Amino acid sequence: MGNMPHAIRNAQRPQTRSGIVPPPPDSRLLPLGSADPRAAFTAAELLVVLVIMALVAVLILPSVDSFLPVYNLKDAARRIATLEETARAQAIVTGQPWGILYEMDISCVSILKRPKPDTPLSAIIVSEGDRWEKLTSQYLPKGVRLYCVNFGNIEYCRGLVVITIPPTGLYSRHAVIVSDAKERTFSVITNPLIGTSQFYEGTRRLPEK
Repeated sequence: MGNMPHAIRNAQRPQTRSGIVPPPPDSRLLPLGSADPRAAFTAAELLVVLVIMALVAVLILPSVDSFLPVYNLKDAARRIATLEETARAQAIVTGQPWGILYEMDISCVSILKRPKPDTPLSAIIVSEGDRWEKLTSQYLPKGVRLYCVNFGNIEYCRGLVVITIPPTGLYSRHAVIVSDAKERTFSVITNPLIGTSQFYEGTRRLPEK
């Protein structure tokens, strides 16, 4: 028992002059430049992962492809509603008539205002004797087109459609219908009394008067 402390002291790991303790002889550290074979994937495991990823892509991509056109239709409807609400607010605030221009053939929607005296003629649009200056314009998302603008007993599907918004904010109630390449439709119906818009999936026209 008296020799035990001496034996323990002799079993202590040696230290170098720098104070760094070298690893014990049974250390599991690998030589520099070598890799642990347990940390690598085998070719069979990689092949299984690739097959699973391919199956997931096959299952998910069709659903994403069918979802995007519907999203684009809703996005187009929101853009139209935002432009109309903006033009209506400007007409009320400025006390001047404003307007909305639907270019049916190129699926573009623009906000109109009365031109200034120095407005170039190339920037002026004339509709039913009224002169307008085109301001903000937005094209509908890719794959979506303006189908028609419906006023109940009248419907426009081609050319230019100008809707005048007087300073009172009360203008003609109408429905704007957009469609995509698969003939799916989405409708926006404005309520000029309160300046809001309602959205409907499918074709929704105003009743004929």
